[in-house]
Amino acid sequence: MNAKNRMFDMEVNSNAVQSTRKISNKISEYSAALYLRISREKIDNESGEKIKNSVSIDYQREVLTKYALDKGYEIYGEYVDDGKSGVKFNSKRDGFYSMIEDIEHGHVNMVIAGDLSRFGRNSSQGTYYRDEFFPRHGVRFISLDGHFDSDKDEENDFASFVDGFNEHYARTTSRKVRRSRRIAAEKGRFMGSIPPYGYRRADNNRHLLVVDEEVAHIVKRIFEQFKSGDSARRIADMLNNDGVIPPQTHYYQYMDKENPYGRNAKTWCSATIQSILQKDVYLGHITQGKRRVRSYKDDTILFRPKEEWITVKDTHTPIIDSDTFNTVQAIISTNNKGRQRRTSIGNEVRACCHYQKLTKYARMKA
Repeated sequence: MNAKNRMFDMEVNSNAVQSTRKISNKISEYSAALYLRISREKIDNESGEKIKNSVSIDYQREVLTKYALDKGYEIYGEYVDDGKSGVKFNSKRDGFYSMIEDIEHGHVNMVIAGDLSRFGRNSSQGTYYRDEFFPRHGVRFISLDGHFDSDKDEENDFASFVDGFNEHYARTTSRKVRRSRRIAAEKGRFMGSIPPYGYRRADNNRHLLVVDEEVAHIVKRIFEQFKSGDSARRIADMLNNDGVIPPQTHYYQYMDKENPYGRNAKTWCSATIQSILQKDVYLGHITQGKRRVRSYKDDTILFRPKEEWITVKDTHTPIIDSDTFNTVQAIISTNNKGRQRRTSIGNEVRACCHYQKLTKYARMKA
């Protein structure tokens, strides 16, 4: 089965699989792939520090390597998905699909995972690979928790039950996370991944926003210029001409991280200006819960109706006063109505022209 016929599209990330190496000098009929996965490292809600746990990538590597060496299996490579969900068997799991490609090329005929949950938490997809894909390619699959070894069929009776439990765990965990995040949002805790431009996380509370004094004056400038009659496009052009660092670049510089967008990093644009102008966070309020994912198996983003948004007022220091903010919202509303009217008139004109053409064509035909 070639890559084009695979169940899912594959994008191979060369960093997801470590360099091939032969660790054992013993002659083995197996060329083993060690598959290591963890959804995400747990973070302490208060301190923001990583919590050490028994399924870390390093721990999995140590256990799987020892097992393979003890059994005399030749290790072809390690395939790592760090920070990837086990629910989805899609192209985001670069290590998994690198391994699948090596299996299709005949480089690997054994897959070893710490347990069935490390392999995945989707019972239907996990069953497909274990019961169809691997046997078709002559691959032996072993999970070290004792729940599966494809060479010992009599010992695999509980695999389907374990799969069901693992998927149930993923479902209930997702539900608990969503519930806890909603409760936190209702308490006015900032739950976003990146603070809004003009704010930072407090040093002692990652859910509290504090004013970013380096750029707060830029936020005020944007509101004042728009209030004075400048368009969002003109404001963006002026900020770019003045060499003002755009929000994305500012964030990564402050975090002392490399901007992953590199040369494609955004400059100031009218959409960014419009977004800033409409955020009530600058009044000291927090509005969250605007979006949700379709399900724990599907990352498709769905937008919630406005009545379902969660707004908590006076959670942090405002940057913009209410009079300025309300004036700006009124201008935006007026501009939008004018734009809609122009669009409506344009549609009527085009429809009229189209009707005239049809009428003229009918007369010519007659």
